Amino acid sequence: MQAKLGVPNLLLFYQMGEAPLPQEGSEITKIQGEEYFQPSHRGRRKGREKERRWTTSMAMKRKDRKIFLLILQEEVSKRSAVKMFIGLLILCFATIIHVSEELGLYGDIMKVSTTGASCVTAKQNKLDHCGINASEKLAKADLERINKYKKQIKEVARKLLINAAVIAGVISRESRAGAVLDKGWGENDNTFGLMQIYKEGHTSTEAWNSTDHIYQGTQILVDMIEEIQKRFPLWTKEEQLKGGIAAFNAGPLHIKSYSEIDKNTSHHDYANDVVARAKFFKTHGY
Repeated sequence: MQAKLGVPNLLLFYQMGEAPLPQEGSEITKIQGEEYFQPSHRGRRKGREKERRWTTSMAMKRKDRKIFLLILQEEVSKRSAVKMFIGLLILCFATIIHVSEELGLYGDIMKVSTTGASCVTAKQNKLDHCGINASEKLAKADLERINKYKKQIKEVARKLLINAAVIAGVISRESRAGAVLDKGWGENDNTFGLMQIYKEGHTSTEAWNSTDHIYQGTQILVDMIEEIQKRFPLWTKEEQLKGGIAAFNAGPLHIKSYSEIDKNTSHHDYANDVVARAKFFKTHGY
């Protein structure tokens, strides 16, 4: 039976047979075949003639080195184990936070397949080529403007556990980071803010480029991803992420299959374009 040990150089032990019998509440330990006990507070009274006080100095000076070393080893072992356990918990917690911030809970954007922008989207933005290169070129053109909101985007991403690059990709596609808006409004004053939320559903009273607005837009995006997770539970997280992006534009009921994920989205490329832009932002600090 192991005793509850205190600080090694303040250990107080009685050797049974040389000291009075243990008081009620004492902790018993057995070392090298001999029994010792650490008395309760009531047992530590002055005037006990046969009391033996075990300290680091006395143990090392006498023939009790083995006892001292065993006690010290037990104490260090216990404390090291506790410290190691706490350290592992902290490490695991930090790892979870890091993974959440880097990847989010909704999949790794870098693993999502994409064909990039359609030729319609490319032409609308005065590009003579389509696909992933077109999306990357548009994202690159938006990067300086996006970076103005980097702190806000990352703050929202941490709170909602979604990768910041996905938010940046949506903002780039929806408003070119504000470049195509008129005092925050777009689409004939029907949509508002960096993430172009329809005015009927916009509840934020803050500015069009505020953290509050980005939070509301991202919450809608997260809701769409979670709705797609329910509708298509057999899809991978990355497929569900892409489906949620498409649903942010077209609504979850218009997402019928992964192979035709953009069939009902704007220019039939919304999810693919956003994913390609998001991948660009992921490699540029998001």
